[in-house]
Amino acid sequence: LTVELKNEVSTAEKKKQVIPKIKKTSDINKQVKSLKKPINYSTEIKNLKDKNQKYSTSVKQLKQITKFLTCSLLTVIVLLQSGCAALNFRHEYDKGMRFYNEKKYNEAIISFNNALNYKPDSYSTLCLLGTSYAYNKDTKMAEKTFQDAIRLFPDQWNAYVFLADIKRSQRDYQVAMDYYETAVTLESM
Repeated sequence: LTVELKNEVSTAEKKKQVIPKIKKTSDINKQVKSLKKPINYSTEIKNLKDKNQKYSTSVKQLKQITKFLTCSLLTVIVLLQSGCAALNFRHEYDKGMRFYNEKKYNEAIISFNNALNYKPDSYSTLCLLGTSYAYNKDTKMAEKTFQDAIRLFPDQWNAYVFLADIKRSQRDYQVAMDYYETAVTLESM
């Protein structure tokens, strides 16, 4: 379309009436005769307007297409990242489970933490991470992890039991009883 517009401009330029340099009276008389003929550029003007309109429409369409393609590309990127996050979570979670079952709690802790980077609100991952910390004798981190699980999922009873077990091992029997009672109440609902 740009080429068509340029060609139309060039054609219009060629059809313009040129006034030559006048040196003699006879040249003036010839020029007067030619100027008496009516000059009509309406066809050229119409063609130029049509080409210009088509060009403008084409530019608008290209902008719309570009915007659409940009949005589509961003959507695809987001979907791919979401899918990758789900796959990465599953991979790290499964790896953590394998280490947990093999009683390799340091490696399980690393994998479960990695899984939580992809899905921070995974209740089962939080509970398995807390249990891994507990088996690894890191009661402070186990306690914190179970408290995070309870904060995110206050209606799930498992984390209360795990936290009660930690408190019982610390001889904090009253707090342990409170956690056990909460777990029993939630489990019976």
